[in-house]
Amino acid sequence: MLTIQNGLGALERVARRLPRERILLGIAEGFGASVTGPGHVAHTAMRSLHLGEPAGGISDRLRRVDEAWRLGGFPVRIHEDIVPVIWGKFLCNVALSGPCTAFGCTVAELIEPRGHRWEIGLGCMREAYRIGKAEGVPFTFDDPLLHVTRFARSLGNARPSMLLDHMARRRSELDAINGAVSHRGRIHGIATPYNDTICAVIRAREAEFRDDAR
Repeated sequence: MLTIQNGLGALERVARRLPRERILLGIAEGFGASVTGPGHVAHTAMRSLHLGEPAGGISDRLRRVDEAWRLGGFPVRIHEDIVPVIWGKFLCNVALSGPCTAFGCTVAELIEPRGHRWEIGLGCMREAYRIGKAEGVPFTFDDPLLHVTRFARSLGNARPSMLLDHMARRRSELDAINGAVSHRGRIHGIATPYNDTICAVIRAREAEFRDDAR
């Protein structure tokens, strides 16, 4: 099983059903897609896939999966340690997904310098970064603000998948992204007021989706 999901906790969730030795982890960078109807997915962008073993190292099976994706025409990188790659993407998701959804805006609108919304996004990211440092994550960059800002600028007017879910009045992956920051913050005793507030707004909206379904 290769799980390619945003946020944190994918390994733990899949491992409830499969032995960990049967799981590989992946991250999609610059991936754009949406479900246009039953059995139909529109694919709009793919920068690269990043793959790794949960316990680290480069295994034969990881190389075989890498080769299969490459034969399909996808740009792929395999990593000795996938954890810092997952966290690097996680910081970007935390900064963009929840705030864009709460404000109902594109990435370009979120980072507009004359507005104040980007400070909310960066506040969410800084909380996640502090938690990552508390967990001993070996980040591959020294400046998380620069890392996240460069990624955001590369997306232009894109809408995060969380916002697309809300536009379709579907529950989102909130618990794996901004919700994961709040959860891990409580474990480490780190305050997460930015992410707590974003989660409260989004959960209130998703409660309305459930009410509509009734």
